[in-house]
Amino acid sequence: MRREGLVGMPEFVAVSVWAVLLAAVLSFIWGGIYFAVLADRLGRIVGLDGDGQGRMPPQALIVAFVTRLVQAFGIAAVLAAAGVGGVAGGAVGGLTLFCLLLLPIMAGQAAFGPPWGSWRRLLVGVPEALVGFVVMGATGVLWR
Repeated sequence: MRREGLVGMPEFVAVSVWAVLLAAVLSFIWGGIYFAVLADRLGRIVGLDGDGQGRMPPQALIVAFVTRLVQAFGIAAVLAAAGVGGVAGGAVGGLTLFCLLLLPIMAGQAAFGPPWGSWRRLLVGVPEALVGFVVMGATGVLWR
């Protein structure tokens, strides 16, 4: 029921549970490949000491996957509310959300310097996060 002068709560957008799960899984797999194969190499290129974390404990992997689920749902919901459709539109939407939301946070952490971050660590972290957001955007718009 709507009363004069009041704004009602809008209906929440519909997102596909399967698309969100697939987006989280694909992004998680990409992150695993990136950190297992590319991150140390890129770190050496930008002058990091190569202190790779090695094998991650299971609880860290669980937290990493849960955060991907939350991000995948958020990206899918924002893109659905904006009326974005199609894989290409979703990919551009994921890129846009990365540039508007995550990149500024990452840059802010880098600006504080050690132990919270560094510009070199930012250079290593951006490719993984950027591709992850693009993948989640492209996948999160499916099956709506």
